[in-house]
Formats: sequence, structure tokens, C-alpha cells
Amino acid sequence: MAKRISNKINAKDLEYTNFAFWMWWCPGLLAVIGGFAYSLRLLSLTMIGILWSTLVIWMGIGCFINARRCGRVHCKIDGILFPVLGIVGFFEVFGIIAAFNWNYYWLIFFAILFGSFLVEALWKKYV
Repeated sequence: MAKRISNKINAKDLEYTNFAFWMWWCPGLLAVIGGFAYSLRLLSLTMIGILWSTLVIWMGIGCFINARRCGRVHCKIDGILFPVLGIVGFFEVFGIIAAFNWNYYWLIFFAILFGSFLVEALWKKYV
């Protein structure tokens, strides 16, 4: 029989804890600040690529940890795809792939993020 979860906030979800600040909000803020630093030519493309790739992997690890605890669909999707995207970013930084555009990188990031919430909204919240 399938496990039934009420509409109340899942107590195992780390979304409403300090974990969320350190795993998602802080890296997101650092990514934005890094983007401004890059636009002001304070960081090189290599440095910003390393920073962004690391932060995306970091957020993906947070999603993976939360998915193991709470079972939310978007956490499972993001917990797998964000680290993969981060690795692709490192491939670009270290020259393993070429003709890579960081604007597309962030477009893919947000497509994964919004797509995972869309799947959760249209399908089900917990697996």
C-alpha cells in the first residue's frame, strides 16, 4: 500500500531549516555576486566557471540529501541533474568540451529547476 502523506509540512523536509540557507540560498547569492564580479572584470571566466560549477554541485548535493529525507519529487530531480550540470561546467572550464556558453548553462539550470517544480505540481509532491 502506498504511503500517504498529509497536506501538512513534511517534518523531514529541510526546506524550513538553516540547512536551506547554507545549501541553497547562500550558494545562490554567491552565484549572483560572482556574476556581478565577472561583469566588473574582477573575476576571470575560468574563476567564475569554477565558482558556478561548484555552487551548482553544492546545491545539487543539498537537493539529494533533502530528497533522501523527505522524498519530494523536485528534490530527487534536482539532486541528480544539478550535479551533472556542475560536472558539465567543469568540463568546459578545463577544456574537455568547447563552444560552451555560460548563458545557456544558467538557462539549463533554471529549466531544470522550474521543470522539476512543474513535474511536482502536475504529478505528485512525494514519491
